[in-house]
Amino acid sequence: MAEAHQAVALKFTITHEGKIDLDVNHEMLKEIYQTGRRTWIKKLKRLQNRMHRNTYPVSPATWLAVLTAVLACVYAQMDPSMGLIEIIRSNLLPSSFNKLTGTFISSFLFASLLWLGIIIFLRYSLKALLYYKGYMYEPRGRTSWSTTIWMAVMKTFCAKKPGLYSYQGSLPNMPVPALKDTTARYLKSVRGLLEDDEYDRISKLAKEFEDTVGPRFQRYLYLKWLWSTNYVSDWWEEYVYLRGRSPIMVNSNYYGMDTITCQLSYIQAARAANCVVALLQFRKLLDREDVKPIMGAGTVPLCSWQYERVFNTTRLPGIETDRMGTGTVPLCSWQYERVFNTTRLPGIETDRYHLKGRMGAGTVPLCSWQYERVFDMMGIAFGVPQGSIIGPLLFSIYINDLPSATSESQAILYADDTAVIYSSEKISEIQQVLSTDLILIGKWLVKNKLTLNVKKTKSMLFGTPTMMKRADPLILHYDSHDIEQVHVFRYLGVLLDSTLTFKDHLSMICKKISCRLGILGRVKKYLPHKYRIMVYNSLISPHFDYASCTWSNTCAKYKKCLVSLQGRAGRIILDLPRTAPTADVLSALSWIPIEQRWNYHRQVFMHKIHIAAAPDYLCDKYAHVSSSESATRALPLVVSAFHIPTLFGETSSNLPWG
Repeated sequence: MAEAHQAVALKFTITHEGKIDLDVNHEMLKEIYQTGRRTWIKKLKRLQNRMHRNTYPVSPATWLAVLTAVLACVYAQMDPSMGLIEIIRSNLLPSSFNKLTGTFISSFLFASLLWLGIIIFLRYSLKALLYYKGYMYEPRGRTSWSTTIWMAVMKTFCAKKPGLYSYQGSLPNMPVPALKDTTARYLKSVRGLLEDDEYDRISKLAKEFEDTVGPRFQRYLYLKWLWSTNYVSDWWEEYVYLRGRSPIMVNSNYYGMDTITCQLSYIQAARAANCVVALLQFRKLLDREDVKPIMGAGTVPLCSWQYERVFNTTRLPGIETDRMGTGTVPLCSWQYERVFNTTRLPGIETDRYHLKGRMGAGTVPLCSWQYERVFDMMGIAFGVPQGSIIGPLLFSIYINDLPSATSESQAILYADDTAVIYSSEKISEIQQVLSTDLILIGKWLVKNKLTLNVKKTKSMLFGTPTMMKRADPLILHYDSHDIEQVHVFRYLGVLLDSTLTFKDHLSMICKKISCRLGILGRVKKYLPHKYRIMVYNSLISPHFDYASCTWSNTCAKYKKCLVSLQGRAGRIILDLPRTAPTADVLSALSWIPIEQRWNYHRQVFMHKIHIAAAPDYLCDKYAHVSSSESATRALPLVVSAFHIPTLFGETSSNLPWG
């Protein structure tokens, strides 16, 4: 490829005279040298960090001090080893060494063993100190003598500046609870969830477990505890995290923000670049282990292994269980498919590849093989994994044929939400039609290898207050399960009540806005004026507008409450007293009164219907307004078109009606 020529450091060509012409790219050679230099520096730094980590709380330099002290004692004809140096010289070293050389090597080995023994003693002493938990149960400001002495000894051990992972070898292991304690805690946790009969059965099973296989499992668990620092973490990672099939995007991912109170730049690319640079700098600190470990109460070190997978780690999906990929991630290797035994043959309309060797001679169209060098195609044998990025897309594609499964009712689809609607004056007819369509929907679900969550499926009747008082209950079943009938239901974020008064929804909106205004009032003293407006627009304003075309014409009581909340928000932003007139507040902020905003939203909605920019079912519903209909007489009956000023009043001039 042409772009690959830029990365060649040394090129040579043979001239017509048979001479070799060398072309050396000095910049590329310099870059290769710098790359190799950086690699070796990183390896040496990792080796240095590993030595410091494994020798903490002493330093590698103390080995030289111990060796010097031992050699000084030997030179002064003193035996600090109590005969161990002589045993090493006579039993482990060859007899060909003279006495001076053998004594020096034996002293060297003894000093190294003594130094390692000191390290092991100090690390296990630190681990024993960390088993003390008395400080956790003492009131603040009243420290006992035992805790005071313990903290003084801990500060002596931790006097040397630690690295990120310096304490990992000294942290105490997670203890294995006794079998009876485990079963007792389990029974205590389920007592409030089970009936008496079910709890008695579970208690008998727990007792049987203690008397039969429980002790054997406890021994296995104790063996695992002996050779692992944490006998829970690997099992939790595999069986809870990697085998979890719940959506990853909303349950496992996290996010971070650069700043809230201080916005240094309004250029989003600059803010993103600043975040990237900060992350790379933090990664550099992690690689060098220069991040200070987290210390509880300023003395007790906490586990730092959570930093290990912050970078260079990804979760690779699988059918039953995922796996963690660290370091390198396999990429597509189809680009090597035609490195050898392939010839590109020119054609009139398209070139062709001529393949030889294992695939046999023949021609293959270029346009059909080019994709194999991009992706390795795999068929989906077990459905789309939950949480995958293409899951919602494929679901939306295939779910669109659900309306064809119903007979008389109408299915309304929005993303993965489905509502089945049927209108009639008789409850018995509604019940019969919906029961029949539920059976058809069940067959459709089985055909598409899907299941219906009956616990989340609700039924609801709509009508006038008089009709709802006289209406019989709607009884529906699906797969021997009763479908619960409700009087209030949340659909797409809107609370629908049986008479469509939207009182419950408006009450919920007022409570949410009031709560968020309290938050704005508490943080306003830390924010300048423009950031208060930013918080208002992101945290509060959407609640005034969402689905307002649906509920803004009902319940005057709550509409007045929303008008008052808008004025209260303006007073908080401007630091005005509660007695400040709402009209002056809105004028100072250049805000439109909330009722005019709702009117404006309705105009926009009708304008989209008028120009056929709304969804098809809405455009079809209002198509007769601007069309001609034939009557019983010969002359056509013409229905007048929209008369915008009559419908929307003075604010109608804000839109380009045309």
